[in-house]
Amino acid sequence: MKHTAIAAALLSVSLLAGCRQTPTTPTPGTQTDFGLLKTLKPGVSDTINTRLKVNVVFVGYRQTPPGQVPTARQINTQDFRDTLPATYDAVNRIPSAYGRTEKTGTSFDFDYNYVFADQAFEDDFFKFAAAAGTNIELTRQENYFNCQGAPGCETPAGNITRAIDPENNIVIDALQTENWLADNGARVGVKNGEYTIYLINWYDRPDFKFHSYARLDAKDTDTEKKFGELPNRRLSAWGGSTRAGKDAQRVWFYDSVKELRGAYKTTKPGTYRLPAYLFNDGTDSQGGLLGIAYDDGETGTQSFVYSFLTPGLKKAGYGFTDTTVHEIGHHLSLSHPHDGYDSEQDVSYGPSGKFAFVNLGDQSASIMSYNDLSRTFGQFNLDSQYRYLTAAYLNNANAALESVRRAQKASAVSSAAKSADTLFTQAKTKYDALDYLGAATLAHQGYRAVIDAANTAGVKVEAYKWFENLNGLENLNLKPQAKARYSRTFLPQPGLVIFPEETAHQRKLRLMK
Repeated sequence: MKHTAIAAALLSVSLLAGCRQTPTTPTPGTQTDFGLLKTLKPGVSDTINTRLKVNVVFVGYRQTPPGQVPTARQINTQDFRDTLPATYDAVNRIPSAYGRTEKTGTSFDFDYNYVFADQAFEDDFFKFAAAAGTNIELTRQENYFNCQGAPGCETPAGNITRAIDPENNIVIDALQTENWLADNGARVGVKNGEYTIYLINWYDRPDFKFHSYARLDAKDTDTEKKFGELPNRRLSAWGGSTRAGKDAQRVWFYDSVKELRGAYKTTKPGTYRLPAYLFNDGTDSQGGLLGIAYDDGETGTQSFVYSFLTPGLKKAGYGFTDTTVHEIGHHLSLSHPHDGYDSEQDVSYGPSGKFAFVNLGDQSASIMSYNDLSRTFGQFNLDSQYRYLTAAYLNNANAALESVRRAQKASAVSSAAKSADTLFTQAKTKYDALDYLGAATLAHQGYRAVIDAANTAGVKVEAYKWFENLNGLENLNLKPQAKARYSRTFLPQPGLVIFPEETAHQRKLRLMK
C-alpha cells in the first residue's frame, strides 16, 4: 500500500510538471570581449579533462568468490581498484623538473571496466596461440631458469615446480596475438578503439604449452640486423600497433605465463627546423650510448638531438635511422614506455626498485621502447601526441586572445574567435569520443584562425624560439638560476626529475646477445 502511494505521488508530480511552461534553457557559454564563447577562455590556461574507460580483460582467470583467498587462477578485482590510479594530471616532465610545473593541459578520470572472458573465448584464444606457435630451442635465459643458475646442469633444479620442456616450447608472433585479441574484443564486450588490457594465464590448462612471444621480423632499418630474433628480445607482452584501414587499436596484452641557434633564424615562417646531429665515431668513445635528446638547460625546452654510431654499435647491429627517430620522439614530447610520473603520488618512476615491473612497458609497439622491435610510433604514442596537441592549440589560442584583448583589438578578432570557439567545441566532442586525430585537426584549425586574425589586426603573435631565449628569461617567471633535478638512476623519487636516457645496466642488457 505504501509503495502504491509513493508511485501515485510521483505520477502526480510528473503530470503537474507537464502542465507547466518549459523554462528556456540558457545558451551555455561565457560572455567575453569577443562575444559569447563556449570553449575558448581568453587568458586562461585550460585543461581538457576526460573520463577515460579502460577495459581490463582476464583470460584464463576467474573472479575470487566473496570472502575467499585468491588461488593461482583467481583474481580479486578489488585488489586492482585499490592499486590502480583513479586520476592522472599530465605534465611536461623535463620543463617541470626545472622547478616550474608545466601542465600539458590534459587530465583523466579513469573508469576501469573489469571483464572475465568466458570459456569459449579462452578456448579459441589458446587454440589460436598453440597453432600460431613455432617450436624452438630453449634460450639461455630459459636454461638458466631450469638450472636455477647452476651452469650446465643436465637435469632441472629440484626447487622449481615445473621445468620448461624443450620438446614443448613455442614462440608466438606478438603482433598476430595483438591483432587476434583486437579482432575478437566484441566477444567480451569491448568496443573497437577502446583502451583494453588483456591479462592472460594459460599455465594450468591441459592444452598448455611453454611459450614466449616475439617480433621475429623486426630488424634495424639501416643494417637489417634482426633484433627480433635475439633471445633477449623475447616478450611476455605487446600492444599499441597500428593497422592500415582499421579502427585505432588500443590493445595491450600481458601473458603472465605462471603469475602475475644562427641557422634557425633563417628558417622560413611556418616551418620548423628539427636540430638533429649524427656523429659517426671511428672509436668506441661513447661506451655504447646510442643517442640523447637535450633541452636548453635553462627552461627544459627541447633543443638538440644527437645520435652516435661507433664500431661497437655497428657490430651490435645498430644504424643511425632508428636511434634518431627515437630521440626525435623525445624532442617532440614523448617519454619511454618504461618510465613516467604518477601525478597522484607526485612520484617520478623508472624500471627500478618496486617499479621494476614497468620494464613491461617496453613490450609494446613503440620506437620509444628499448627492445629494438618497432620502427614506428605506435597507437599509444599517436594518442598521446594528438591529445597533447589538442590541449596545446586550445591554450595557445587562449593566450593569443588575451594578447588581443590587452591590445584593445577584441572587436576586430571577435568573428574569428567565435568561429574558432565552434571548432574547439567540436574538437572536444571528438576528444571525448577517442578520435584524438580528429580533435587535434579541428583544434589546429581553431588555433590558426585565432593567430591569423590576431596578426591581421596588428597584434603580432610569434612562436617561442628557444635558441633566441637562452639569455632572456626574465619574462618566464622562473626561479633565479633554476636548475633541473637530474637522476643518475631510475629509482623512484618524489617530485619531477629528469631520468638518464639509459643506465649502465640497461645498456649492458641492450647490447648483450
